[in-house]
Amino acid sequence: MLIHLPNIVRALPLLLASASALAAPLRAGSWNESEQTYGLFGVRIYMPEDSKPKPGKQRALMVVLHGCGQTVYGDIVDKRAGWEKVAAQYGMVVAAPDVPETNTPGSRLYKGCWDWFGTQHERGGRDIGPLATMIKGLQERRDLNVDPKQVYVVGMSSGGAVAQILACAYPELVAGVGVHSAPAMGSNVMDARTTPKIAATEIADNCRRYADSQQQAFATQIASIIHGSEDHMAHPAHAERNLEALQILYRTQQEAGDIAETNGSNGKLYKDDKGRVRMAHIQVEGMGHAFSAGDGGSGGGTFGNMFHDYTHINYPAWVTRFFFDNNLRVKR
Repeated sequence: MLIHLPNIVRALPLLLASASALAAPLRAGSWNESEQTYGLFGVRIYMPEDSKPKPGKQRALMVVLHGCGQTVYGDIVDKRAGWEKVAAQYGMVVAAPDVPETNTPGSRLYKGCWDWFGTQHERGGRDIGPLATMIKGLQERRDLNVDPKQVYVVGMSSGGAVAQILACAYPELVAGVGVHSAPAMGSNVMDARTTPKIAATEIADNCRRYADSQQQAFATQIASIIHGSEDHMAHPAHAERNLEALQILYRTQQEAGDIAETNGSNGKLYKDDKGRVRMAHIQVEGMGHAFSAGDGGSGGGTFGNMFHDYTHINYPAWVTRFFFDNNLRVKR
């Protein structure tokens, strides 16, 4: 049988799309290593077992970014960061990528750190380019059934900083961002331990610049910022600066209520000029530079319990509820 080459060429994009959509089946209730890395060192995907997506018929996607010197295997999977239980509760897919193995020339200074510092970021560049490619790739997988209106990104330390940059550069992809123990966006490496040098207005301006033609999507993006009061690796004032910057960006100057969680986690909600809750800021009293998994996680990580906190707020549960309750892109 003769096959005409033009027909093959026309069919190739459909064949490639089908290959992407029909990846190897995922084991429910387990962390699965993705066959595709999307330019990252690796990606693990958690598919909840026997749970229906909420709300609607498609699943939310939570992207989780580890901190400096950490890995997904050593610090996130197997309940170390507490995402499994909340994924099952909401029928949510969790994707946890590892930092790219090869260093970006002139940018990544420490092994295992996301490329977070400075102000020279743009769509498609540095680490946010592969992360955006990963999100788009996961959205194409039929077995994940991801709702593009329910994509959230949460990161710790350098991962939190890159999560904020990603949310700025791709606001049309990221409906909600959680910035945990991160330096003020645009800071340099040596600025993290002291009060931030970059102004809130500059952060907001850089965020708009990164978004380029997608700035209108900021009107429906929401954010959560959390930081320990005793953080000596990223000064708590950096959380305040990120808060001020996002208040400018989202126009959320009005308080919308207090946050009072058990074990010393306090903060405030903020609403925009339309009365919609858009932001949350939490300070965890007595916590250092650690991810607050609370009673939802256990087991420690690469450095034991040094960067994992199981005594304060269960942030995965809290921030997921915040995202689901306040998502502005989903019809209710």
